[in-house]
Amino acid sequence: MKKLLSVLVWIYSAACLAQSYPSPVYNTVSVVGGSLGVTGQNPAISVSDTLPTGGSAEVLIKSGVTMWGLTNTQASNRFSIEKYIGGGYQDSPLYIDGGTGLIHIVDGLNANTIGVGGALTVGGALGVTGASTFAGTVTFNSSNVTFHGPPLISFPGAILGINDTSGTSNSMLIFANNGPFVWGLNNYSGSNALTIDRYVNGAFVDSPFRVDNAAGTITQAATAFRGSSSFANGFLSAGRTSVEYAGATFVMNDTSGTSQNTLAFQSGSNNEWQILTDTSQMRVTRYVGNSFVDNPLTIQNSSGAVAIKGTSTNDNAAVGYVGEFIKNHSVNTPVPDNTLTNCGTLSLPPGDWDVWGNIEFTPTEVTSWGQIGSSLSFVSNTLPGEEYQTTLSATINPGQPTTLQPVMQPLEIGSTTIVYLIGSADFSGGTMTCDGYLEARRRR
Repeated sequence: MKKLLSVLVWIYSAACLAQSYPSPVYNTVSVVGGSLGVTGQNPAISVSDTLPTGGSAEVLIKSGVTMWGLTNTQASNRFSIEKYIGGGYQDSPLYIDGGTGLIHIVDGLNANTIGVGGALTVGGALGVTGASTFAGTVTFNSSNVTFHGPPLISFPGAILGINDTSGTSNSMLIFANNGPFVWGLNNYSGSNALTIDRYVNGAFVDSPFRVDNAAGTITQAATAFRGSSSFANGFLSAGRTSVEYAGATFVMNDTSGTSQNTLAFQSGSNNEWQILTDTSQMRVTRYVGNSFVDNPLTIQNSSGAVAIKGTSTNDNAAVGYVGEFIKNHSVNTPVPDNTLTNCGTLSLPPGDWDVWGNIEFTPTEVTSWGQIGSSLSFVSNTLPGEEYQTTLSATINPGQPTTLQPVMQPLEIGSTTIVYLIGSADFSGGTMTCDGYLEARRRR
């Protein structure tokens, strides 16, 4: 009876305890060589930190020497995935901020593929070795983000934004080729411009290309374009531009076919020259004070006819230019009877010239004279061919000066040449002198 009573007491106590016993609390639960199963309605495993502050709750998953932990830390208010090797903490490659709900990938996580459908903030270095698809807002607060596969930004109105949140530094997109040469697409707050920057061996070299944010003008350094280059509604300034490649061609094309192409040359703000082409002609146009002045040169498309505006004042063409004018005047040169005489000379520099002249014969106490002659020659006191000789055999008043013009001659020379104005007179009694006038104009 006593033994039966003892059993009943044990059963009663156990029953009472079963009705009031709370959920089990363990400092450590280990499952070795098996599995832990929780069944029932809305089953849950709860891991709770009972410390009021500064503690954490953690679930550890171990395989070999590597162990991963899922940790909720009070102090940082974040849920993190932590890595341990040989029992030592390594890093926390991913955590979720308890305040903002943003996902942070940090400390050099390497993954084959990352797909982000919502907001992602990266606070440290990120390396992605496979294709990456970002379908939501992605924010990188790190200075190093490395993609080892092709990243894809895919959502309506897709935008890749790089923002200098300080407002005083710069935002830059770097292009490197694992060598000494690096290019950067840079928006620097101080210059208020977008620049393409060149670096060699880690050192800044120059900014060959610059777009001003305020004016929208394009500025370039001394640059050679070695291929086909197109500029639409743009301006190039502050440097030398050359087109350098085999069969180099600089093309301006009015794609409408009804307007014109204009190549403008400015000096200062008010003076400008333009070369314009349209469907009928090419012309060189002059502006002063931003106002049209004239078209000094016009070439018709159909006929090739050239119209060159002449000078409107009493000046001469500059030395060496088309229209250059040279002259010389010699006086009182004695002319012996029936003897070839140099009545004048003119020195001409190399070029294509038209040469003409005039001789005035003046007799003194001459009783009679017969034939007189004049010509242009390139040898002193020597006549040219008959086609270039001019003679006068009519009766001449022996006491009156007489003028005779030689035939105008074209002259193409490659070195400085002396032109002689040759005169001759057949007379009796007294003496004869000549005055020579020689003139030449550069034809082309």
